[in-house]
Amino acid sequence: VDGRAAVDVLTGPPRAMQRYVLQRYVASPLTLLGHKFDTRWWVLVTSIEPLRIFAAPDALVRTSAVPYAAADAADRCAHLTNGKVQKRCRQHLAQRRWPEAGPAPDPQGMRDLGQSDLARRFGDPALPGQLRDAMGMPLSTPASAATVEDLRRATLSAITRTVLLGLPELRKQRDATRAAGFLLLAVDVVYDDEAMVPWVLEVNTNGYLGAGLLEVSRALGVDILQDMFRLAGAAGFDRSGYQERLEAMVEGRLREQPVVPSSARTELIRRVQAAVDELTHRGSWEPAYPWPQRETDGAVESLARLQDGLRDKSADDLAREIALLGGTGSVL
Repeated sequence: VDGRAAVDVLTGPPRAMQRYVLQRYVASPLTLLGHKFDTRWWVLVTSIEPLRIFAAPDALVRTSAVPYAAADAADRCAHLTNGKVQKRCRQHLAQRRWPEAGPAPDPQGMRDLGQSDLARRFGDPALPGQLRDAMGMPLSTPASAATVEDLRRATLSAITRTVLLGLPELRKQRDATRAAGFLLLAVDVVYDDEAMVPWVLEVNTNGYLGAGLLEVSRALGVDILQDMFRLAGAAGFDRSGYQERLEAMVEGRLREQPVVPSSARTELIRRVQAAVDELTHRGSWEPAYPWPQRETDGAVESLARLQDGLRDKSADDLAREIALLGGTGSVL
């Protein structure tokens, strides 16, 4: 936490692993009633060219077992919100509280240690009223539901930027395997209490899909995991409700263009088909990039234009037009 480990790595003898990531420590984070927290977002990349990213409808909130104290950098239980670290911290604190009574009641929920009321997901209505600065004091401008929505949008923008920066490596992996598939990312984010901006801590390519995802699913009354497999096309897509309409619209668009080679026509139909399939069967997952039916972040668009393979968005533009034709509660 205090940087000593990083100094040891950089100044010590050479090691087998020579690639490192250094990031500034967010020393003044937003807290929940004085407890440091981060958020775990699940993101699904279903296509690289053109890029399509979907986000789970809500994020898990992970809090520290003890109040945050910036001066005590060695206290892992205050500074690290990693699930495994905090589980050990909670069990240790519970055993200290009840040294002779055996296992403490509900050691993970910490109900008897006063943490049971902290928000457990980003969309929890209680979360705005619990946001505090790093010292546990009320924010200068009280947070509201609109504040949290702004943070959510900024978080999805930051995650999208991160994926865009990783596109060259993603293309290498795709070209090496030539396999069709999807990429599930678990992204951990912390928030600065001064600038009120998100900071991406890490991106896990094999993020845990257990208790946290189930907890968010139960709170929302949806099956996020089942919807993810449906979105990824694991069981195929039922196109009976929109296939004829889709083909007619693609053909109509192509008739407006100069002569298009048959190979380009086939590729365009394939790309549009994939985008429409996903928008139609996304279930509880939300489009994160491109954002249909709402204005995209200018900086993200600028970065996207610099990436090879993202210059032609005609397929996604057409998919959005098709989506706009639908009524309330449906894509087509």
